[in-house]
Amino acid sequence: MLSKQLLTLLISLSVSTTSLAFDTQSFTLRHVHRTHANTGHIKWADVSQDTIATSQTSEEIPDGSLTHTHSLHVRRTNVHRPISQAAFQAARVHSRRRKKEKSVLGKFALDREWGQSMGWKEDDVEGPAIDKRETVLALAKMTNNAYLSPGESGWYDLGGNWTADHNIGWEPDADGFRGHVFLSEDNSTAILSIKGTSAGLLGGGGPTVRKDKLNDNLLFSCCCAHVDWTWSTVCGCFGGGNKCDEDCVEEALTEESLFYPVGINLYNNLTYMYPDAKIWVIGHSLGGALASLIGTTFGSPTVAFEAPGERMAAQRLHLPMPPSTQHVTHIYHTADPIAM
Repeated sequence: MLSKQLLTLLISLSVSTTSLAFDTQSFTLRHVHRTHANTGHIKWADVSQDTIATSQTSEEIPDGSLTHTHSLHVRRTNVHRPISQAAFQAARVHSRRRKKEKSVLGKFALDREWGQSMGWKEDDVEGPAIDKRETVLALAKMTNNAYLSPGESGWYDLGGNWTADHNIGWEPDADGFRGHVFLSEDNSTAILSIKGTSAGLLGGGGPTVRKDKLNDNLLFSCCCAHVDWTWSTVCGCFGGGNKCDEDCVEEALTEESLFYPVGINLYNNLTYMYPDAKIWVIGHSLGGALASLIGTTFGSPTVAFEAPGERMAAQRLHLPMPPSTQHVTHIYHTADPIAM
């Protein structure tokens, strides 16, 4: 469901554009993704030309035809990547262990200290030119489309050994991680677009509402969304009064079916499918925060629209902090309460 804030942002970005001499790439919707309701395995669907012709995610261009193609300016972007994902995950384990040892250092200091000593590779890669209005608008449209289904069956499950099962169809009540994948014409760049929270007002919002709430509150709430006895929490970590068992919250976040581990799996799926492609990550709301966490994990250019700040979530996940996160861009507007 497209939020009012994102719609406002799309309109404001459409008001005026500039045309400068920047390198451009054209991106087309190729895949939609979600997770299996029971196993958490990534499931994909290729997007056919027939789907594009009838899809609600298509856009009319001046000649009256419909398109899924978006043109973006690109620029050089400085990123810091872990020396390896094995080292990154070992650093997370080390951080949890040191926290349990009750070090005199603060937790964030521990994560940053270990993260910087872990070793990072600095690189200069192509990323979106986020100072160009047309590029931000195109990314916002791709992010909006992550809330919408192209409406055609054809899901396939890469499973644990990366083999595709073309017999698994689209399930309308699937309740997990969702989004789209856009690729440049030469497959040199892939953009992973992640759906954010679907509103669950008056029973609406679709089947992902429950898991959206679960992930929102585990990552961003003070104590699993505890308010009072009238509210149902998403974990049992409330300790009475103003107390919350932080170790309990962090342990709850280790569940492999939650959205951050699923996003890491999804990113690895993409690197297998397109081993030579550069990967950018985008998202809105919860999807934007997940994009930021994934972008930090892999050192990928990232754009997040109207997303909550992810520092506390990164601390709870014990993510090592790179020397710089300038490759992660947050975009808000003046009517957005999240940025206040």
